[in-house]
Amino acid sequence: MLRLILVPAFVALMLGNGGYDPAWRSFAWAAFAIAMITDLFDGHLARTYNLVTDFGKIADPIADKAIMGRR
Repeated sequence: MLRLILVPAFVALMLGNGGYDPAWRSFAWAAFAIAMITDLFDGHLARTYNLVTDFGKIADPIADKAIMGRR
């Protein structure tokens, strides 16, 4: 869920102050890094404890594609 919340924050930070301000881009990088770390942590927990949910099957790929900006 945290990654889904971080996607709009990441986009807003990337576009903050016209998208060229190094400070805003640094904050965007931090939001992206947090999102990727939570993805790593989530994947590790799911594999270690065999935790597969219907919500996770749907939300995880959506969050991954949204944060990476891919179809």
